[in-house]
Amino acid sequence: MRRSFQLGLRAALFVMGILLVRAVFAEGQHLNFGCEIYEVARDSKTGKRTSPRSLRKFPGELCLFQKDGSVVMTFPQRVAKFDAQMREVWSYPTRAHHQINSSLDGGEILVIGSEIVDVGDKATGRARGDLLLVLGQDGKLRRSFSLAKERAQFLKKSWQDAVKRRYPMVWNVSRFGEVKWEVTHVNTFYEIPANDVTKSIPAFQSGGYIINDISLMLTFVLDKNLKKVLWQKAMREDDWHMTHDTQILKNGNMLFYDNGTPTRPYSQLIEHDLVSGKDVWVYPAKPSKAFYAKRWGGVQLLKSGTVLFTDITSKPRIVEIDRAGHEQWSWSLAQDTYLQQARIEDLSQFLANNRGI
Repeated sequence: MRRSFQLGLRAALFVMGILLVRAVFAEGQHLNFGCEIYEVARDSKTGKRTSPRSLRKFPGELCLFQKDGSVVMTFPQRVAKFDAQMREVWSYPTRAHHQINSSLDGGEILVIGSEIVDVGDKATGRARGDLLLVLGQDGKLRRSFSLAKERAQFLKKSWQDAVKRRYPMVWNVSRFGEVKWEVTHVNTFYEIPANDVTKSIPAFQSGGYIINDISLMLTFVLDKNLKKVLWQKAMREDDWHMTHDTQILKNGNMLFYDNGTPTRPYSQLIEHDLVSGKDVWVYPAKPSKAFYAKRWGGVQLLKSGTVLFTDITSKPRIVEIDRAGHEQWSWSLAQDTYLQQARIEDLSQFLANNRGI
């Protein structure tokens, strides 16, 4: 009887082990940032991630890897799509930056683009502004939203402060001519997934978009047609200020990378409950000046429950932590690495179909 029980227990534990391994590996084994792809599979015995192994590297600044083997890349003055054989299919003229994402169904491409705008102030003249662009897989523009042209939808003080601030432009690109500053600086453009917060805050319906701008100092939501601002929150000096990679989770909470400021020199990863207005998870739990990323930053909640983020402090690192804040894995990169955002996902279909270069 005891032996039968022990055998049954072992069998149950074995099955549980298999299910656990499957759950862990379901999050994907590929790390990508910029236009590089690495394998970071977990060791089957220890469960720890292996050292990154380079798989592909493409010439763009930012890349969107698609299941059919095609890849959409950004360059200093354009966005271009290449098929699985790496032949250019189309090109769209804009200065894209920070992120290039797909719609939830994979049928559209979300681009943070640029335009030169009149800010409505004679003393300050023209500036670079942001265009939110939704492109079809054929490269044709389907929807767009100009932050400058739609300035009346934003909090009046946010626009006035952005004009006064004269945020210096960081790109030396000839198509901007004599323009030396920018009035908006978007760093987040995601489609909102189905989530639990819509019961309390209808603005966060799936199919809309979450956007973050560090010049206007606003996080806001646009409707699915990119026409109307449905919700907006001003970031304050003593609260959220310089933030990146703002996203809505399936539980309805908002996850983002809070960079901090010179007067509050520490960074945090924050999961915020939009209904209660409280931060339900913060890393590190206690503020630390050792973790102060003055610019850039990406954060991702993995399917296993761990969190991946980019650490741009003394030396660029990609770090994975558990929800208790314990480091599970990290990878240090060269000092000059542009590390805006990193993602772990399953790119098996892309790698199988893409011929590479």
